[in-house]
Amino acid sequence: MDIVVDNSPGACGATVGFSPPFATDTEDGIIVSTQTGGLPSGSLFPVGTSVVEFTATDSDGNSTSCTFNVIVNDAEDPTVACQDITVELDDMGMYSLTPAEVIASSSDNCAVTGASFEVPLTLTTGQVPFNFDGTGIIDTDAVIAAAPNTFGDVTVAVEYAGDFGGTFEALVIEGPDGSTVLNDAVAGSDCTTFTASFTVAAATWNNWVATYGPDLTFTSQTDTDVDNICTDQYFQLDATLSSQSSTLDLTCANVGPNNVTVYVTDAAGNTANCVAVVTVEDNTAPVITCIGEPATITGTTTTNPGINIVDNTTVSATFDVTDDVTIADLDVALDITHTWTGDLIVTLESPTGTQVTIFDGNADGCSGDNIQDTYDDESANALDCQAGTPDAFPLDDYIPSNPLSAFDGEGTLGTWTIFVEDDAGGDTGVLNSVSLIYSYDVTGVPLDVVLDANGMATINASDLLLSVDEACGYVVTTVGTPPVAGSLGTLFNSNNGGSTGGAVYFDITVGPEDITITDLDINTAEAGAFTMDVYTLVGSYVGNEGDAGAWTLSSPSSGTSAGDDNPSNAVLDNPIALAAGTTYGMALVLDASHGHEYSGTGTDPAPGNTSYSNADLTLSLGSASNVPFDGAPFTPRIFNGNINYFSGGGASPTIDLDCSMLGENQIDIQVTDDSGNVAICTATVNVLDETSPILVCQDITLPLDENGMATIEPEDLLAEGPTIY
Repeated sequence: MDIVVDNSPGACGATVGFSPPFATDTEDGIIVSTQTGGLPSGSLFPVGTSVVEFTATDSDGNSTSCTFNVIVNDAEDPTVACQDITVELDDMGMYSLTPAEVIASSSDNCAVTGASFEVPLTLTTGQVPFNFDGTGIIDTDAVIAAAPNTFGDVTVAVEYAGDFGGTFEALVIEGPDGSTVLNDAVAGSDCTTFTASFTVAAATWNNWVATYGPDLTFTSQTDTDVDNICTDQYFQLDATLSSQSSTLDLTCANVGPNNVTVYVTDAAGNTANCVAVVTVEDNTAPVITCIGEPATITGTTTTNPGINIVDNTTVSATFDVTDDVTIADLDVALDITHTWTGDLIVTLESPTGTQVTIFDGNADGCSGDNIQDTYDDESANALDCQAGTPDAFPLDDYIPSNPLSAFDGEGTLGTWTIFVEDDAGGDTGVLNSVSLIYSYDVTGVPLDVVLDANGMATINASDLLLSVDEACGYVVTTVGTPPVAGSLGTLFNSNNGGSTGGAVYFDITVGPEDITITDLDINTAEAGAFTMDVYTLVGSYVGNEGDAGAWTLSSPSSGTSAGDDNPSNAVLDNPIALAAGTTYGMALVLDASHGHEYSGTGTDPAPGNTSYSNADLTLSLGSASNVPFDGAPFTPRIFNGNINYFSGGGASPTIDLDCSMLGENQIDIQVTDDSGNVAICTATVNVLDETSPILVCQDITLPLDENGMATIEPEDLLAEGPTIY
């Protein structure tokens, strides 16, 4: 009989004792056997299966043997301790984190065999149409494909549609093992969409994967009460599980502290985990180019031909570049999977017929595999093929076999051709992709801005940018103190509401620094996308609720409703700049399908206050009307929402131009990313006045002097004249 035990604490094995078996013989009777194989009793048997053999021999020299297994299970979890770290995003706004960076120490009674991160993974069946026969719905399979093991329980969201309006009409789903995982029967309307969910324990899910493979089949059950009468008749499963990944990709969305869970495992599948705080920093300033300053711009065109490379054959792929610019510098990124790169010769041909052999395998190749690099004349890396490896050229970039500068000065527009020659037998591959990365110079042409009839024009600071290279979010202003994000909110706890298309009114008094409003959060109960016009005036809204002419449409905005008493974000089409120390009235007018939810009835606002403030601004509230500017407001009404803005000394998202600035003007533009990194460039704006003066003449009567003469000035004949001429 086999012996099965768990490991001894802290040991990659167990101390196991046993007695020698006895044999019986017709002549000698009971014979004591002798161990002839395996570890002796009392030894530390290793984790796994060990074979022990005993042999018994009678007095005549006849012998027999038996064996049994000593099976030691590793039942002991590893241990792991995490450390908190700080990482910095690269210029693409990315950082690939490895478990080793956050594991301070780990150990196991045997050995730690792997480490990985816990990452959420959602897998979907997509919408699966129900099957029907003449009596109703019948069994319908939906497959969650490529399902991995999970560290934690799996939550499955269910969406279904059809004839399920009665409580006697149920959606019943069985899991891969035939167990019922959902029995959902709700009262509602037929032919509408329903939602439900169920949870699968991690052990059950992992057992399904082990038993049935990674493609798990869930089956909705037959129900003769569910008829084939609806347009939409389907069900969909979305399973969210705790998957594992050998790396964790961090992005701009992770700037700041992040709790990261890392798992270690041993060969027996035992796990342990710890949580590290990974602080992500973005310390890379934007790279910007202003209009009106000489600059070098980079463009890229990529083709993905996926052409098979055949022995002793030349294959080619053509692709069109639509940019019509003159090349100042050209780089080429190649992705070719092919064994033995020494077989390959890669040549690029321009629309004018110029050819350059980028990679010459005869000179620069070897027995190493694959060409997946960028070829750049300015690279610091000479081609150095790594023989016998799966990545013949492991660096990011290399100097090409022949200079790509042969293309400098040519135009990009037209059809380019890439040739790949395989000049030997025995090795094949695929031309996966080619990217042309071309730099070109632009001249410092200023931005022309024409003043209006009043001698005024306003432009956005962003209008003066030719390019911005910034992986994370950013704001564009004139140069000043870097803007600081701020928000002032009231509450989201309405006890009243207005008609669709209505308005709310309130005052904003700006503090010691200018602010720029970028978006607002409002409270609207109606679902779906909405638009909202934001009106302002200098002074108070009080007394102007009925005077539409007093208001200026400062910016349209748009967003999607989050429902009653939830913030619904409305992004302004144009940021609204408000000057320090000034009071502005503000009116928010919703579209015809959405209405404001707000607080306050009668003379005692409840809930809510009539004033909210911080260091940057004060809100004085407020009124509302079912018809904008109809002069019949309900007061007081407390706007439910947030004012989101940037503050900063001297920095403005807009630039006002007037007659005093005619001609070319140099304006410094500042781009500040979400982490406060700043870049500045100088733009040129050419201010033009193309409006002719408007003159109104008048008739005059004047007497001659004693000499029969009279003198008049041209202005004397003008009833009205331009103010500046």
